Amino acid sequence: VDFWGQSILVLPAHPALENAHGVPAWVKLLPLIVAVAGIALAYGMYMVAPGLPAVLAGRFRGVHQFLLKKWYFDELYDHVFVRPAFVLGRGFWKTGDGDLIDGIGPDGIAAATLNLARRAARLQSGYLYHYAFVMLTGVDTDADTVLGFDAGANDYIAKPFKFEVLLARLRAHLRQHEQSHDAALDIDGYKFRPAYKQLLDGHNGKTVRLTEKETAILQYLYRAGGATVSRETLLREVWGYRPGVSTHTLETHIYRLRQKIERDPPRNRILVTEPGGYRLAP
Repeated sequence: VDFWGQSILVLPAHPALENAHGVPAWVKLLPLIVAVAGIALAYGMYMVAPGLPAVLAGRFRGVHQFLLKKWYFDELYDHVFVRPAFVLGRGFWKTGDGDLIDGIGPDGIAAATLNLARRAARLQSGYLYHYAFVMLTGVDTDADTVLGFDAGANDYIAKPFKFEVLLARLRAHLRQHEQSHDAALDIDGYKFRPAYKQLLDGHNGKTVRLTEKETAILQYLYRAGGATVSRETLLREVWGYRPGVSTHTLETHIYRLRQKIERDPPRNRILVTEPGGYRLAP
């Protein structure tokens, strides 16, 4: 038919289709014979003698496994193509996309911004009376000093001065502020008021009551600025214990404190345990 044209092209030098009509009759009947023999063999093994397949599989174990595994084509394909592709894809996903692109890119920038914002929040509250006003000046007469304090300065430092002295005075003012009744320290969404022994939850407005020791623990950890405070230091500063004292007092108070302030206590995101001590997350 002209419709099919040369869709099936057989070269004159390769008359395979024409020769197929001239093969012996047994060749044409061979597929039927093999099919009927296979059906008979399967019937005999699984219906007449069902124990025979297990005997043959055990005796010719190598041949049985080779045929059972489909000549191991699937296993070879899995080892050569599937597993390397999986490892490569997981590497691009976890390391390339997750750790490198997201970790350094959007997630890294967001985490760094959050960390900086939390640290900046410790330096300012928005209330003028929460700030320490220190005057640094080159005028050191008594009259100017009195005038500076009368103008509202918390401290008056005349030149020349050492930078270490300036930092020490600033730390002294911060300690004085923390102990005042107006102190409200930011701890992961809480307003910590040591003078009232309480935390005000900024998420729901609830007040968390603290014991005297719990307040002292939070104060000391807050002053550390996110650094780890050793167990021995807390026992000495909060309870006055001598070094080497064996007690579980601190661990008990830390557990109770976490039950009060952690939003998901098993995960401990605010009061973090470190090797040899504890710290407040920044």
